[in-house]
Amino acid sequence: MCKRKILTLLTVILFSLPSSSFGQIRDSDRLGMALDYFNSRKYHEALIIFERLDSQYQLNARFHAYMGICYYQEQIYDIACKYFDEAIPQLGAFAPSERANYLYINGESHVKQKEYDKALTCYEQALTLCKGQDRMLVESRMNLCRMMLTSKDEHQQDTIQHSIPQDIQLQDLYEKSIEVEAE
Repeated sequence: MCKRKILTLLTVILFSLPSSSFGQIRDSDRLGMALDYFNSRKYHEALIIFERLDSQYQLNARFHAYMGICYYQEQIYDIACKYFDEAIPQLGAFAPSERANYLYINGESHVKQKEYDKALTCYEQALTLCKGQDRMLVESRMNLCRMMLTSKDEHQQDTIQHSIPQDIQLQDLYEKSIEVEAE
């Protein structure tokens, strides 16, 4: 009989608590989850959370750059460019290497859309910010854009683009450099 009263009392207490106390995740925790997914290269999962939070709170420029990376990884290049083009001018206070990474990926997104003039502009800006072996990768992509811009024939552009081997070691170095620490 005593157990039944205790059980009834606990049930009443549980049902009288606000439903938001159970099963709800705070938005700050969601942002942390998105960053964890992002840093783990689970871009699709991160993007889902970023999009939801952005629709509610209008995330800052750095998170928009993260979203640009996610869209790039999802091969949605036009939206990646939209986020990068909006975010990059607002990131002047950030580390040069971080800005160079965003500019490089934005350039790659423009290349995927055959917008070589815009890609070249991104690569030129990235070149002023990057160092070491990253410079060689950026310069090779700039040369690709220049060749594509001077080529009028679309078939010739496709041939040129596929005939230029990318230095896999440089690409690996670059991909390692885009890892971002959670704040």
